[in-house]
Amino acid sequence: MQLSLADAARLLGQSERQVRYLIQTGRLAALKVAGRWVIERDALPLTEGQGRARERRAADLVDAVQEALGPHLRPDGRRSFSVREMLAFQSAVGPWRATRDLLGTEHAATLELETAAIRISQGCHRFHHRDKSGAFRDARELAATAVARLYLDGRPGAEEIGASVEERLLPQLSGLLRRAERREGP
Repeated sequence: MQLSLADAARLLGQSERQVRYLIQTGRLAALKVAGRWVIERDALPLTEGQGRARERRAADLVDAVQEALGPHLRPDGRRSFSVREMLAFQSAVGPWRATRDLLGTEHAATLELETAAIRISQGCHRFHHRDKSGAFRDARELAATAVARLYLDGRPGAEEIGASVEERLLPQLSGLLRRAERREGP
């Protein structure tokens, strides 16, 4: 879309004289057509807020493409909403099994990891992004508590399970939470 000098000045919040100066110094691309300056709308510099909005839209687009093409595709090409295909769920199940086998089914870390896996499943299948955020936030808190309990336990192997949760599951949950919160909006 082509703008006149006056239109560009209004959009930039500057005077026409200031816009002419930007053109003359090469900081704003413009053409002279029939003796008048014409500026392409896309050539105008973005305000800080416009830049952030453009970055958010780009990130949302990347997320949508990754979600559409990511691990949630079936072999026949259709999307799948199976929790077992979620990396966060997979990252919870392994440490839960290892903790269960090492410390038993009644140990607090085992129960917290089991509940975290359940919250991930609930978040995957919830419809509203606000509800998804809540489930993923709960799962992250439970996993973080399980890490502390595993580090504090002191038995051989417990610390390694805690490190696995901290290195794999917690970053996965943070990513899910960020994505859900971005879609939830302000």
